[in-house]
Amino acid sequence: MTKASSKDYFLLHLCIVFWGFTSVLGVLSSMDAPYLVFYRTILSFASLILLMRFRNMDTRFPSESYAPMIASGILTAFHWITFFAAARVSNVSTCLAGMSTTALWTSLLEPMMTKKKFSSTETILAMVVSMGLVMIFYSDFSLATGLLISISSAISCALFTILNRNLVAHHSPFQITAWQMGIAFVACAVSLPILASGGIIQSAIPPLPKGWDWLNILFLAWVCTVFAYTMSVELMKRFTAFAITLTVNLEPVYGILLGLLVFGKKEEMHPLFYLGMLLILGGVLAFPRLEGRAKKRLVRSGQPFH
Repeated sequence: MTKASSKDYFLLHLCIVFWGFTSVLGVLSSMDAPYLVFYRTILSFASLILLMRFRNMDTRFPSESYAPMIASGILTAFHWITFFAAARVSNVSTCLAGMSTTALWTSLLEPMMTKKKFSSTETILAMVVSMGLVMIFYSDFSLATGLLISISSAISCALFTILNRNLVAHHSPFQITAWQMGIAFVACAVSLPILASGGIIQSAIPPLPKGWDWLNILFLAWVCTVFAYTMSVELMKRFTAFAITLTVNLEPVYGILLGLLVFGKKEEMHPLFYLGMLLILGGVLAFPRLEGRAKKRLVRSGQPFH
């Protein structure tokens, strides 16, 4: 793996800042979460295919990675639908707090799905993040439903991040993102009749976006997906899946600040909530230093670092 540069860290944090906008846009939108994801994925897919053809890039579906590509696309659709749903059921802060558990699920799932060994550093820091989540949960039980939905979104996020980490070794980030968006669109379209029959949404046919919804969808598709999502896949060549997901825990910090600016008192939470977020932030900031020390110890002892 190529060592990450200062520019790589800057680009990763820029992606996270853009993702911090997504929960706010989900609440501001007049559309239900499945409809929002329906339009976001089809617009992202079409935009990426056109961009790749303009740049003479390979747009063929990577058939040699058939199963993981389809799985990651379906997981992406599930992640986005549950993410926006959690924000609308509770609020931006609760939704993003649940997403902060992604690092925990990644530290548990990545060694099971890859040859990567369990890391005591990753496990300890994931536990710290989880302690922060417990504080957040106890700060307001009325938001439990939204928190549980966002945790399910975090699990799906951990899974497709691990899958993408393996896919990026064999395919270009544009190719991976484009076809994941295409698969996510199909998965979302198939889910609409099921969700409508269960009374979760009003109709199996997505309504046309109105007014500001178009701007929301364009920002989600072009800025948060075509740029930020594709860039994050590219950065996986130089970061582990856990390093990326732990850093992405800064998204709640950015998102909560944006939520406070946009929604004001509606986003103000119990002091215990913010204490939990500080604990999560501490884990994020401590990870690079602790990982570096662990590598140095292993190098001095002559042991391989995984």
